[in-house]
Formats: sequence, C-alpha cells, structure tokens
Amino acid sequence: MLSKFAGAAEDFNEDEALLLDPNHPKEIADAISKAANMPLEERVKRWRSMMDKIE
Repeated sequence: MLSKFAGAAEDFNEDEALLLDPNHPKEIADAISKAANMPLEERVKRWRSMMDKIE
C-alpha cells in the first residue's frame, strides 16, 4: 500500500502498488482488505515488478 501523494507513487502503477488516499479511511480499509486477501501469486508478481524498478 502506498499513498498517492508519496513521491514513489509516480514510479509505481496500480498493477504494482495499492495506491490510496491516506485522507480517506474507506480507501485505506479497502486497500488493507485487498492486500490481506490477495492471492500469493499476485503478491509475488506485484513485488517482483516493484523490485525490478528499485534494483
């Protein structure tokens, strides 16, 4: 999960990070729920894509 307002949000798209507005509790709750219920395969795919950019 990443704030839409964080500088890093410019580097990651919605297929990588779960972007949210930290000023909206429903967006935070939805992102937590999505992250908690995300299949392992999707988590690994997102993580790998972000790590490739960072590395």
